[in-house]
Amino acid sequence: MKKISSVWLMNKHGELLLQLRGPNQYNNPNTWGNAAGGGIDDGETPLDAVARETGEELGLNIPKENFVFLGEFFDLTTPGKEKHVWMYFAKGDWKISDMKIQESEITIIKYAPLEEVKNLIGTPICSIQPKKFELLEEYLKKE
Repeated sequence: MKKISSVWLMNKHGELLLQLRGPNQYNNPNTWGNAAGGGIDDGETPLDAVARETGEELGLNIPKENFVFLGEFFDLTTPGKEKHVWMYFAKGDWKISDMKIQESEITIIKYAPLEEVKNLIGTPICSIQPKKFELLEEYLKKE
């Protein structure tokens, strides 16, 4: 089972950062995903992985203490591609113009309001698992 660490990033306006996955990606090419994420390397914690992936994919070096753990779940929807997913959240004043996307994985990034993201989930152009958004909504209700 693959281990994945993933993050939602929110700007000061309450919008979420989305990435359009590149056309050559093995999993879910040309679909919208949450800000960043990827596999957890051997010897790496989920928190280490999410900080590394955010740096690699977006050029953002967010201190580990700024990430909030939202929860974890198992994605068993695709036989042979089962995943154990750890979800994180961070809020900050990140501008798209300050980010350096990993062009081999990402076509474009954008900020979107929560409602737009919620409506995108479950469509053919979105690869965000509903559980990822549910964990975010649960956290934001408590915040």
